[in-house]
Amino acid sequence: MLYTNADNVNARKCYQKCGFAVVEEFRDVMADGSCVGRYKMRREL
Repeated sequence: MLYTNADNVNARKCYQKCGFAVVEEFRDVMADGSCVGRYKMRREL
C-alpha cells in the first residue's frame, strides 16, 4: 500500500503500471498546514 498526491499524475500512472490501483481518494492536512488531495493505492500480492 502507498499514498500519493492526487495532482502527481506521473507517479499515479507509474504505480498503476506496476499493478497498483486507487482504493481511496481523500483530503489530507500536511505538516505545513496545507490541505491536499491524496490517493491511497494498493497492490495485491
